[in-house]
Amino acid sequence: MARIGMFMNLAATDPQVQPRKDAFLKGLGSLGGSVQFTYEHGAADGKYDDHAAKLVEQSPDLLFASCGPSFWALQRALKNANKSIPIVFSGMIDSINAGRLSAVGNPGVTGYVSYDSSLCVTWLSLLKKIVPTLKRVAVTRDSDRRAGMTQYYAIQSAALSFGLTVSPIEVGDADAGITAAIKAFAASPNGGMIVPAGTLTACRRKVIIDAANQNKLHTIYPNRMYVESGGLIAHGAITLELYESAAAYAAKILDGRDPTALPIVHNQKFETVVNGKTAKAVDVDLSVLQPEPVQVI
Repeated sequence: MARIGMFMNLAATDPQVQPRKDAFLKGLGSLGGSVQFTYEHGAADGKYDDHAAKLVEQSPDLLFASCGPSFWALQRALKNANKSIPIVFSGMIDSINAGRLSAVGNPGVTGYVSYDSSLCVTWLSLLKKIVPTLKRVAVTRDSDRRAGMTQYYAIQSAALSFGLTVSPIEVGDADAGITAAIKAFAASPNGGMIVPAGTLTACRRKVIIDAANQNKLHTIYPNRMYVESGGLIAHGAITLELYESAAAYAAKILDGRDPTALPIVHNQKFETVVNGKTAKAVDVDLSVLQPEPVQVI
């Protein structure tokens, strides 16, 4: 029986975890019935290296990383343990990480880069549509993560062409600090917020979403998960499809395929999703998004 160690980027109790596990199992196809899984959930407590070490210690046949931080933690753990185990990832963010991947020296690494900073222009364009008077943009960021800061700088740079000013909101702060920062930003007119993709941001999404909605701060999120949690609009990668695709890679490797024959894929498929109830509550006219293909849930 094949064994897969899965490093998930959400807390075990998060309602989004089971659909992701189901998507991965679906992607394994006929191999799914003969695979034993070991799970670690490292994003909630931030102890990535501890969780990665536990997975590597068990010497599974393959490791799955659901995000950049979990991937790099697994890489460190493998190096520390002097082990070589293939890693498949599905949630890598940004071309910066893609560049770093080419230098890891591990031929057993492959998967899907889910976001690139060019998406930041699309987020700004969407925000401008729902806030025509937009002059200010708040952007959540995790200052401790390179990919998160790259997205922030990309938005900051692109905002110049839109004539917008950018204000950071640190997701590493306490809940009360995040809530207060969003409330203070929303107190002045002509503002909106962008929440780029990020592991810590995903774990703290409820705090961000609640504060944005309570202050009627129109906000763009990075994927459907946020809209399902009450967020206004998301434009981003289709997460469950990436899990499925990553699992298909995993199945091929477990079936004997050389990981070097499976190229790293840069995701090009995105969706726009709107929470209809939230849109009504924060007074957003969805007709402004036409003719863009939009799913209202």
